[in-house]
Amino acid sequence: MTRQEPAVGDQVLGVIHLASDQGEQSRSPELVNAAITQVARQLAGQDFSSCIPSRRARRRAAIVSCFALICGMLFGFSADAAANAWSRFMRPWSDVKRFTFATIEPLDSPMIVPKGEPIGLSITLKPSSQWLPALANLRLASSVPYSASNENNRFKFELPAQVVETPLDLSIGDYRERVVIRPVARPEMKELVAVTRLPEYLQRDTAGSFEIRGRKVPLLKGTEVTLEAEISRELIEADVNGRPVAFHGDAVS
Repeated sequence: MTRQEPAVGDQVLGVIHLASDQGEQSRSPELVNAAITQVARQLAGQDFSSCIPSRRARRRAAIVSCFALICGMLFGFSADAAANAWSRFMRPWSDVKRFTFATIEPLDSPMIVPKGEPIGLSITLKPSSQWLPALANLRLASSVPYSASNENNRFKFELPAQVVETPLDLSIGDYRERVVIRPVARPEMKELVAVTRLPEYLQRDTAGSFEIRGRKVPLLKGTEVTLEAEISRELIEADVNGRPVAFHGDAVS
């Protein structure tokens, strides 16, 4: 009313003020009653329905109803997806990850690989994944794409050797992730020591050790030998002839 009928709007605001002001009413109730009566007479018979934003209210109510219906359908279709979307909406600057129906076991980033050697990459879907896509795609530094088929919820890629740090963009169903491949030169062996125990038929319980410097080690038949290697840096895995072996820090036994 103030926008469409400024004079009338001011009068109505004045009446509302008088009707809600206990001080004015206690000081002079007759004057308050007379002022309200005067405004009521002046406005009697006028139609102010055009000042009511009924269309806008209906439009807003329809928008809210549609939004509520969509939210209800989302919760009915996938409560996890709806809860994730609501959490991201309420906390736009938080680190809440986008919900995906296809989920994979976590990948390291950066992903350490041997420098200058072909890369064998295996990606596994989580048992809780709600979507099991038949195909996975990735790109190395936005180059030619690579694809792998789903084999028992696992995707295996054979990638070319890399010598510099390279981004890898992965796409599996609705899952998207970028990881960094960091080629690193393999560690070097600083020292290799053989700890030997002589065979029982010699009846000598003497253990000895010596550093191996060549490619061959002569041992008496029946001797037990433990090889202990010191590596140039700490390891994350080690194997001999394709079988995992024990290691601790930069030492392999």
